[in-house]
Amino acid sequence: MTFNQYHITFVPFPQDAPAVAEPYWGDAETTFRDYNMVWEANSSPEAYQQYSPFIGSWLLARLWFLSAGKIREALGVDAEGMGAIDGGHYVANAIIKNEAQDIIATLWIEGTSWGFAEMRLVDCDRNTNAETLVQGFSALLWQNPQEVSICKIGMRDFERDMQPIYYGYDGEHFIANQDEM
Repeated sequence: MTFNQYHITFVPFPQDAPAVAEPYWGDAETTFRDYNMVWEANSSPEAYQQYSPFIGSWLLARLWFLSAGKIREALGVDAEGMGAIDGGHYVANAIIKNEAQDIIATLWIEGTSWGFAEMRLVDCDRNTNAETLVQGFSALLWQNPQEVSICKIGMRDFERDMQPIYYGYDGEHFIANQDEM
């Protein structure tokens, strides 16, 4: 997934994202450390309202589209699309590289069945403008939000006797009904 001169690479599960060489959060940039690109920075409040009832499934289908399915390798799911995590949500790590292929930032991505999703910077390089990254990736995420891919994963929840919670898009509907999960 590419934006301007930046490239996002998903980190295969269960690896942690590699460290940024010189992580730094100056006073002006700490605001962007916990900035959720899914709901705080979207340029289209109407689109967010439209997708908010199933935002976890929308984020997955949107990132699946933007990455041509490469997010799958970071989700920790098997060949049938099933994984397991406490709480039944999905998480993924990604790294952001510049044109020189240096790791300049790391991303945390999470989606839940209870109406929460996030994509945020975890670390940012000293020489990288966190605000530029956040605003750029937020714009990419919310530009043409209807462009999503058909996808489906299930996350088994340890707290629900390993009952899976499903996320995705079937071509007509986002998977969002907790009773069916």
